[in-house]
Amino acid sequence: MKMTLDIGGTKTLWTIWHDAQILDRGTAATNTITDFTEFIKTLTGDFTTAHADDKITHLSFALAGPVTDDKLELTNTGQIIDLAEIRAAFPDIEVKFLNDLEALAHSIDHLTMPDQLALFRSAASYHAKGTLVDSSSSCESAGASAPVGAKAVLSIGTGLGVSAVSREGFVMPSEGGHIDFAPVGAKQRLIYDKLESRYGHVSYERLLSGQGLSNIFSIILEELESGDSDTMACRPRQKMHPAQITAMAKSGNRKALETFRIFSKILGAACGNYALTYMATGGIYIGGGMIPKTLPLIDKEAFENAYLNKGRFKDFLDNIPVYVILDETAPSIGAMRAISL
Repeated sequence: MKMTLDIGGTKTLWTIWHDAQILDRGTAATNTITDFTEFIKTLTGDFTTAHADDKITHLSFALAGPVTDDKLELTNTGQIIDLAEIRAAFPDIEVKFLNDLEALAHSIDHLTMPDQLALFRSAASYHAKGTLVDSSSSCESAGASAPVGAKAVLSIGTGLGVSAVSREGFVMPSEGGHIDFAPVGAKQRLIYDKLESRYGHVSYERLLSGQGLSNIFSIILEELESGDSDTMACRPRQKMHPAQITAMAKSGNRKALETFRIFSKILGAACGNYALTYMATGGIYIGGGMIPKTLPLIDKEAFENAYLNKGRFKDFLDNIPVYVILDETAPSIGAMRAISL
């Protein structure tokens, strides 16, 4: 038996596997876990008690932070996971630690359409130029065959994660969500200036995440209320939760819809940047807990225009499809698939 633990900034998902089949799973709020080693001991002990004839032989982790040999700090909670202690606590179990985006990348080739994966935009060679594919369409229904080449993978949730899969199938983890955000246009430059005054360094994660949605919304409110962007206060207001902003947008709230339009532009630009960085002719894959909940609110035209706005490389990007990962358990699938590697 295998156990995977997807430990994110908001929740931790544990799954018990027999071969590739799920036997059991559960979740816990990550910020309620005070001792990760004891938490895992309890999970494995409960399983052993309930299944006396079976043993956990492998533990595979998808972790929201940079993996080192000894300790890991979860990027958006500050919690410390003692990797060496976990290894020592389970001497008879094979333990594997993966960055969460590394695990997500391992899942890509094992996701099926349309339940786990949807085509957001098809490549120019598969559609009339300028036509966008509905997000509910499958690759097959769009007439596309599986693209060949490297793949770029993004995960949007509590934070922003980035990884890639080489043409040969090798997974390349990264902390690419923390590269500098490059604003385009006056409104994005205004947002950049506000966030720089709050945080100092402005990464893509400050915008393409749950916290990013809240950041954009709060600045839009300040702009509308001040009526004068030059006199906007640098002090941040109390942020609204991303779920509230999403609900407001679904009900037609103008400021929430504008938030998602800006978010869509920044997402499109970032996808284009990562596509160029990795020469991702095999496609862009966008996952994470936030995307399935907000997909109907993504402004496809705004995304498309920003995605292709790369000057001489517009045609190159136009031939790269973009997919959305609908299954939030994909990192667990990837962590399980990576055990044998």
